Amino acid sequence: MILVDNRLTNLVRGYDRVRKADVHLRSEWRHHLLAAYARRRTVYDSARVRHRQQMAGFNPKVVIGLVVSSLVCLLGLVLESASVCSGFLLMAAGATSGGLLIIAWLWRAIISAPKRPQHPLHGDLKARLFPHLLPLWRQKLRGRLPAHKPYEGATGEHNFVRRLQRLGDDASYIIYRLQQRPGDDVDVAVVGPKGVWVFEVKYWSGRISYRHGRWSHVKSYYKAGGFLVTESKEVEQPPDRQWRRMAGDVAETLRRRAPNLVAALPVVAEIKGGLVFTHPDAAYDIARDCPCAWGDIAGWIRHLGNAPVIAGLSERVVLRILDVLLVRHQQVCEGGVLVSMDAYAAELVQKTEARLREWCEIR
Repeated sequence: MILVDNRLTNLVRGYDRVRKADVHLRSEWRHHLLAAYARRRTVYDSARVRHRQQMAGFNPKVVIGLVVSSLVCLLGLVLESASVCSGFLLMAAGATSGGLLIIAWLWRAIISAPKRPQHPLHGDLKARLFPHLLPLWRQKLRGRLPAHKPYEGATGEHNFVRRLQRLGDDASYIIYRLQQRPGDDVDVAVVGPKGVWVFEVKYWSGRISYRHGRWSHVKSYYKAGGFLVTESKEVEQPPDRQWRRMAGDVAETLRRRAPNLVAALPVVAEIKGGLVFTHPDAAYDIARDCPCAWGDIAGWIRHLGNAPVIAGLSERVVLRILDVLLVRHQQVCEGGVLVSMDAYAAELVQKTEARLREWCEIR
């Protein structure tokens, strides 16, 4: 799953722009690329003719013959020479001369030969000229967990988000600390082909109980002096009510700001999820009549992994949901620099066109 940057705007417009560009850039630039390739082939063909003419008077058989005859003559001189040392020097000089002749021929025949231009619509060059823009665009969606943890429970929230990120589902998106009304945060929300999920995250150690409509929390800790203290208290803000309020806020935002989408796909406003208990030292005594779903991190990871994909929740619909929720979040939070995914899509298209234009202009 992808953790998104809460500052993002214009996701659907950017998605539409980049999808269109992925298709149309190839058709729009095909003629220009083929014309530039034809010019390069003309230059290549002329250079190849000149190279063949140059090589016509540089016969490799003649070169080899000269080298061999030189070595034979030098060998005869060695045999007649009274000095072995001077003979070896003659041989070395002959070998060097022959080697230089061969190197000169190889340079002329192979290294200095004109290179055939690559076809712009085939192979590696096509991949460089026409990179798939949608994966590049998606990379910009990624956000980061804040480095600072302002309260103890943030540790559990971060742990849950990191486990969600390891699910490997790049079609689903995580929103951390989503605000849909002033003063309230949705700890973690997930939007994807499996629907909209809202999670209320609790970093509670000790024994967590729900019996007869009441939540209680028993935990032990050491006071100064090393005394173990066990404290039991009823939970003042029932977490199930917190979850229902957060889920209701998300559903209300979708109904108000995307009525046509909800009318076409009512499942969009049917919020899933529940309570996530994240502390490793927690035990549970929760009755079956608990008014909302609950579990630890591992349990929710399994549940999300096994949940079915919902028909109609395409990538564009998922981005539309994200757009709606993030616009409301930004209105509630106010301020901050926003990141337009439409502007980023336009930037990717411009860079691709500049690369295509440069290739067409190079002779």
